[in-house]
Amino acid sequence: MKPYQFNGIGNAHSSITYFPFGGEQFRPSIAALQFLGTRALASLLLIAETTDPVDLMPLRSAVMYDNRPGLVVRHGEVVLNEAFPFHAHHPSDPFNRSLLATPIAPRRRDVAWDGLRRFWRRTVRRKPAEAGSSAMGSLLHPLAFSAFHSADYHRTVRRGIFEALRDRVLIDFDDMLSVKVAWQTIFVLALGFERPNDLPSIGWDRLAETARNAASEPSWAGFWDIWLLRKAIADSRFSLGPLLQGDTIKQFLANPLDSEQSISDIVRADWRNECPAFAEVFLSLQSAA
Repeated sequence: MKPYQFNGIGNAHSSITYFPFGGEQFRPSIAALQFLGTRALASLLLIAETTDPVDLMPLRSAVMYDNRPGLVVRHGEVVLNEAFPFHAHHPSDPFNRSLLATPIAPRRRDVAWDGLRRFWRRTVRRKPAEAGSSAMGSLLHPLAFSAFHSADYHRTVRRGIFEALRDRVLIDFDDMLSVKVAWQTIFVLALGFERPNDLPSIGWDRLAETARNAASEPSWAGFWDIWLLRKAIADSRFSLGPLLQGDTIKQFLANPLDSEQSISDIVRADWRNECPAFAEVFLSLQSAA
């Protein structure tokens, strides 16, 4: 991919190089994440999968990145830190380190050595974990958000829930239009299910860490999220414990919702307004108003 060059305004000594990441570049990874979410939902709800298997290799490339900075990045940091009129700054995030170093023109020997090192790791030592871009470490969260928050994907989720419920309760398909499932729920279910063979454990762990951080955000779960998460907690094929931080969340999902004290920080304040008429059957609610 050819980088673009921009000269710094008001500073003849600076220029910024960046690579034009576009939406089309991430579509295969988004499709792979959606496949993992649909796969987990279908298994949880005991329904047939409605999508064909997709290629997981783009997602594998996205999550298998090298956290170690190369000589180009390290040289750029050194030069900028020497020029700063304040104490040196060393960001821990690999994406931020790359951004900090971009205004400094790389030395040819650093570029050559970094290329040789990548070739050695990927070709000779066979380490695919170092084949991706370090920038992807900061993009996994928005990548998952884009995958599980889209309107098209939510239609797939609603259709799956309808298929699972229509033989158990009296429900009309029009009633499903009001169903809301948070993207965090799908993300947690996808990573709480079994790891596919095409994704190495280190990449799966990185996705799981991103899902754990997303699930730690406050006020995102509603009735349908609670229902799905409780079903997964009770399903031996799912392992949600490592993805749901805090004992209060786990206790909330395990105990009947018989009092306001049961409400966890992850639940929206208006979650009871989403409860359908059959909510008591699913959640053992004593007050589902």
